Amino acid sequence: MPRTTWHGLAGRIAESNWFRGFIIFVIVLNAITIGVSTYDVAPDLRATLRAAEVVFLSIFVAEMVIRLAAYRFNVFAFCRDPFRCFELAIVAVCFLPVVTSNVTLLRLVRILRITRLIGTMPDARVLIDGMRRAGPPALSLGALITMMCFLWAAIGWMLFGHRTPAGMRGYFDNIGEGMLTLFELLTLEGWNQILHDLRTITPWAIVYVIVFLLVGTYVVVNLMVGIIVNSLDDAYKRRDMERDEADLRRTVAELHQLLDRIEAKAESEAEGPDVLGLRRLEEDQSRPDS
Repeated sequence: MPRTTWHGLAGRIAESNWFRGFIIFVIVLNAITIGVSTYDVAPDLRATLRAAEVVFLSIFVAEMVIRLAAYRFNVFAFCRDPFRCFELAIVAVCFLPVVTSNVTLLRLVRILRITRLIGTMPDARVLIDGMRRAGPPALSLGALITMMCFLWAAIGWMLFGHRTPAGMRGYFDNIGEGMLTLFELLTLEGWNQILHDLRTITPWAIVYVIVFLLVGTYVVVNLMVGIIVNSLDDAYKRRDMERDEADLRRTVAELHQLLDRIEAKAESEAEGPDVLGLRRLEEDQSRPDS
């Protein structure tokens, strides 16, 4: 029987279902205690919550030690996965003097522990990978939206800038106010009130607002949604491909093991008759001539 190494044992513990379930339970329980601590509770209960926080931190430290032991305490190999690196950072910063001496930072770090539940969700990694893939095209589209808002704000300044009646908000007094007004139109929040006010200045406000809504909201924003959906689809396809590759590697490894066993059995069966023949020859030679 092969000898069990300490890092192999730590790896089996870290990957076991019971260990993951226990850590999830502790994270949820820690979240509950954080929620309870926001209320005005009795001093005895508050002291119990502080003691529970020490217990939770001890459990998280022990968890990180076990998971690092599975990687032979190679931090660089452990942090190749961004989720593991993030979890290690959340536990490690609790011991920094700048955090322990600042109540606000310490509370923030405790709240961030709850985000570790993201790593336990089946599709969370795929969703985050999809958002990461959507980043570059989304930034390009965001730059396009900004340029469009700037141009439309310049047109709005020429149409409405110096003609605002007294008592009305200056929607296009300058480029900054104009871009803020256009951002409100993109959100479809109060666009009818903006259109009503601008119509009192010039009837061209109808064309100006409606064209921007059609182009900005129903075209550009839908393009953003399409980019995100397409990126998520690519992320799910990559996840499925990685699973297929893992299954294929596992099948190939099992086939290699099966071939090794077949070869070993064939060699033993091939050697068996020769050994018996040698033994019979030795017995015949050892017999006295009759």
